[in-house]
Amino acid sequence: MFEDSLIESGGRLRTKRGMTTVLSFALQVMLIGVLVLIPLLFTEALPKTQLMTFLVAPPPPPPPPPPPAAAPVKVVKQIQTDIINGQLRTPTKIPEKVQMIKEEEVPPAMAASGVVGGVPGGVPAGRWAVGSGVSSVTLL
Repeated sequence: MFEDSLIESGGRLRTKRGMTTVLSFALQVMLIGVLVLIPLLFTEALPKTQLMTFLVAPPPPPPPPPPPAAAPVKVVKQIQTDIINGQLRTPTKIPEKVQMIKEEEVPPAMAASGVVGGVPGGVPAGRWAVGSGVSSVTLL
């Protein structure tokens, strides 16, 4: 044992390491070869029904949907205007019935009761107009 731990033993130690390695390698190659060849030699043990199901063609695609029904034709009645390019044109015929347009009266202008100076473009009398029911405002 002490002789195995020395670096230099004088060549007195002899082992059969080379022969053991070659024999182990040959046995392992033969074992793997046998394990690979067994399934190739005995193929009748494989389940044939499962292998055949993979060969079935898929069903054909469904037929395309029928074309949509034709939309009813809408008749668009054009309203003729008497203004072309911002100018009043001469009518082509005199209408049989004249339509009278009645407009509502313009509401009276409100008195400006806002703050002197105010905000340009603001609402006169601010947010709370006179008579809106708000008598006082308390700030916290």
